[in-house]
Parts: sequence; structure tokens; C-alpha cells
Amino acid sequence: MKTIAYLLLSVAATLLLAAGCSGKRKTDVKPFQSLATKAAMETAQLLGKQGRVLVVSERAESPQAMQAEHVGSIVKASAAQAEAFKSALTQQGAFTFAPDFHLIRGAMTMDITWPANALDKILPDLPEGAAIVSFASLPSLGDEGHAALRAKKIHLIVVGQAPKNLNELLDAKRVSLAVVFRQPIPPAPEGKTESPEEWVARVAEVLPAAKLAAP
Repeated sequence: MKTIAYLLLSVAATLLLAAGCSGKRKTDVKPFQSLATKAAMETAQLLGKQGRVLVVSERAESPQAMQAEHVGSIVKASAAQAEAFKSALTQQGAFTFAPDFHLIRGAMTMDITWPANALDKILPDLPEGAAIVSFASLPSLGDEGHAALRAKKIHLIVVGQAPKNLNELLDAKRVSLAVVFRQPIPPAPEGKTESPEEWVARVAEVLPAAKLAAP
């Protein structure tokens, strides 16, 4: 089975496009910005067009780490998504934002993780009914962590790469909404250039917790 890190790096590879004849490569973030816009629309519906939101994205450990091609492409995409999401969400209703929370990616990082005490830093500044929207990974929480989220009715939303246990988290309503890459991702149509919106429709799916009840 492919690991989350392998899938993430595979998706990141789609962001790298040849730049003219110079041989240099650049990151095309427009498809991922379109994914973030889709996530903003779904989030607005979930929260009733208003609320407080904290966005989680990635940041490079150092300028040297940013020079690693896979790190640079992932971090640039994550930052672009975060900004596109906030811009789109403000157009959907009365939303405010807590300061962004950044997960750190080093040059050799594969599976990015949350600091052990992250919730202790985040939750005090979030009102009841707020949302945590992650464009990186989900925190690894035990029953105590999920109980802390439930106590404040915090919505946990993941955008992009689905964790391996996503179905379980959705079934238990520990994740409220997932706008994630399909697994496997369907192949691109031959002989056609996709718009960012068409790319999103092909590679991503929306999984609300309420619609994923066990049969």
C-alpha cells in the first residue's frame, strides 16, 4: 500500500512544470488554489456562513530545506491554498481567522506531524463552534484530545491528502469534513488540458461526516 508521504509527493510532482527553455522548474499552484476554493465553499456551508477559523499549513524548516524541490513545491502549494481558502471564505459569509498554525517540514521530512502540545496552544483562542482547517496533516489525537475538541464543538476539517484512517474518523464524527484526493487518483484525460476546476473535479472528493454513516 502506498504511504501518505508517497502519495503527497506524487501529487506535489504534478505542480512542477517546465519553465520555457531554461531548464528551470516552477510550481503551478492554481489547481491547488481551486481545491482550496472548493473547500471554502464546503466549509461555509458546514459552519452556517459564519464563524471563527484557524488554518493549518506547512512552512519550511529553513531556507536550505526550501531549496529541496519536493519541499519547495509542497510548501508553496500549502501556503497558496491557505491564502486562497481564506480569501474565498470571506466572500462566503461573516468569518474571522485565528493566527495561522504552521507545521514544519524539513529537507528530509516525509510524514509531517503535529507537535505534541499543539492543541494546548490552539484551543484557548478558539470559541465554541470554531473550525480547524488543515492543509497539511491531522493531529494524532487520543480520546482525551478528541474530547477536548468536542467540549468546544470544534470542527476538524482536512483538505488535500487523506489520512489512512479517514473513514474511521468520519464515521466517529471526529472529522467534520474532508475535501481530499481520491485514492487512487483517476488518470488525466488524454489529449485535453484541464482547467483548475476540472482538475479538482477529477482528483478530489468531498466527504462530510454526516453522509458517511455505516450501512
